[in-house]
Amino acid sequence: MKSLQLVVVAAFTFSLMQTGASQCDVVRLTAAVYETLSPFMTEMREDLAFVKTELRKLG
Repeated sequence: MKSLQLVVVAAFTFSLMQTGASQCDVVRLTAAVYETLSPFMTEMREDLAFVKTELRKLG
């Protein structure tokens, strides 16, 4: 899941750079996006671990 988070942040950063934003704005906004996504990525990892555990029980 960490790689998904990095891909999303990289895509956001690239698209933001294309708008002509200053480097300071790019860094600040990219950090905000990364911090915003972090809790969701943790939840996704926990959910995936639960699903894997349940699937092992079934089969």
